[in-house]
Amino acid sequence: SDGLFDNLSDSEMCDLVNAPSATADRQSADLIARLLAEAAARRSEDTEATTPFTLHAKEHGHHHPGGKVDDVTVIAAWVVQGGSPD
Repeated sequence: SDGLFDNLSDSEMCDLVNAPSATADRQSADLIARLLAEAAARRSEDTEATTPFTLHAKEHGHHHPGGKVDDVTVIAAWVVQGGSPD
């Protein structure tokens, strides 16, 4: 949801997904989703963070320091090549 993308940059999301805590269990899409959602929720409450929302607001002449409090929903799934359905 936008609560994720407003509070974490693409590079921060990639860092979280590639972190040892996430890569230890690559089969767990649930773990990846939880790590991303928890990080975005924490960042949303950080009044001093520089977030994608902060930067976008600044580009449009608005001052919005810190994270943007919002709901955060993350769905993670593995997309794999497979055979045709039966």
